[in-house]
Amino acid sequence: MQNNKHLLCSFVVLSLFFYPLFGNVTDKKQVWILVHGTFAQKASKVIPKMGWWKPEHSFHQELVANTNNATVHSFDWCGSNSHEKRVEAGTELAKFITTIASDQDEVHLIGHSHGANVATLGAHELKKLNSTIEIDTLFSLGVPVASAYYPLKSNIKKVYNLFSYADFVQTVIGLFERVYPEEDHIHNLQVKINGICPNHHSIHSPIIARYLPKLSNLIPNSTPHAIHFFHDKDPVVQADLEREKDLKIDKNFTTQLITSFAESKKHGCKTLSEMSEYTKARFLRLRDRGDIHLKSMFESKS
Repeated sequence: MQNNKHLLCSFVVLSLFFYPLFGNVTDKKQVWILVHGTFAQKASKVIPKMGWWKPEHSFHQELVANTNNATVHSFDWCGSNSHEKRVEAGTELAKFITTIASDQDEVHLIGHSHGANVATLGAHELKKLNSTIEIDTLFSLGVPVASAYYPLKSNIKKVYNLFSYADFVQTVIGLFERVYPEEDHIHNLQVKINGICPNHHSIHSPIIARYLPKLSNLIPNSTPHAIHFFHDKDPVVQADLEREKDLKIDKNFTTQLITSFAESKKHGCKTLSEMSEYTKARFLRLRDRGDIHLKSMFESKS
């Protein structure tokens, strides 16, 4: 009996000694935060299915189902279309992160559209607050890219920028870019779902949420890649060999689109329907002449 007491005391002492070394491993968890974009909060009240970041929606649920030892949170902000409001939201996001995560946790941010810029500003604000919490990953979905919102490696360890050439909202008629500058912590990934380039809202598809936690295992390095998501099989990742050329075509397409709408007004088009019909006809003429060529951007190579 005496020997058993000695053994028990020894075990307790050893446990107290080793806990600081190994205890943090079991305490560590993943913290995921979803950040919506401009106007999304108001839109979701009118069209509930627009609330992709909320717990009752399939994107949120798919993410929960494919993460381990994780908590998934929704972050709401006003969604106003101004830099000042995004800065305010970034400050609030940083404060929110400090209430739900510790410096032992892995923190992952998912932002759609300007929500990704809010997420980036939130990561920057954490540094200003001298917080010891670090952002492990930012997943940006259809983010309008601008230098004011570049994700710094000192604030965010890894960035996955998912974009689509069929997303005509992302660039806001040429005011923003599609991709971040090439850096070793940034992965600019062209996205297709079932062989189709998704639009601005389809890019937060639940099928993408399913694989975001596994993305680091799918992407070999930070060189340009395209990723094809499917509903009935695992994603296919390919080198995006036409990236530079396609981005130039994409920019030319945007320029032509602006020109077409301007010309439609000169030709007496008054309604949006008339302007659209004029623009469509003009693009068909440009295509037939060979002035624009979008096939390489939109065709499925999987």
